[in-house]
Amino acid sequence: MGMSGYILDLEEQFDTKVEEAVEQSECVEEAVAEAMKHRGLVAHMTDAEVVDYVHEGWQEFWSKYEDDGQPSWEQEWADFGECYE
Repeated sequence: MGMSGYILDLEEQFDTKVEEAVEQSECVEEAVAEAMKHRGLVAHMTDAEVVDYVHEGWQEFWSKYEDDGQPSWEQEWADFGECYE
């Protein structure tokens, strides 16, 4: 594996850690703290970039849920695998 492949592998590992943190955390600050534990995987990113990255992931993940914490009917259909237009 070349150096670029190694770096991409580390970034993929970090992405997985961030996804898990976002899904399991009660708040975005908790997800950021968990992501910072794995900061060494993405040494080329600044702390601010990691924070922004987690915030973007948090927004993306939780945006599919409505105020009551349940997915919208559109998201339910998308998750179910049906496509009606």
